[in-house]
Amino acid sequence: MKFWLKYGHEYIFLDQLFKALGWSEDYQDIRRHIERAEVKVNDSAALNRRTQLKEGDIVQWHGKHIIIAGARMVREEALQARDEGHQVHNRGAITWTEKPIKPTEKHK
Repeated sequence: MKFWLKYGHEYIFLDQLFKALGWSEDYQDIRRHIERAEVKVNDSAALNRRTQLKEGDIVQWHGKHIIIAGARMVREEALQARDEGHQVHNRGAITWTEKPIKPTEKHK
């Protein structure tokens, strides 16, 4: 699957990517996955949740692969990627907002 950066942005942080894709609703869970070295960026374990993901980076997690595509990728390339069987996740250029962390039972 490809993830397009928002136009004008050079990178997205690893934890923000997880949140934007809906892989986890809780930053605490995201942090745990990263600390356990379950996430790979360009075939290396990513141990920092603030890893900057740039155009061309490949993120792997539990059998899912995400290719970070730059905002300058044109529509024809997106359609070609979809036709080749890639799931194209763009909604135009991805827009996301950081959500507050939900308190867990032990933190209430």
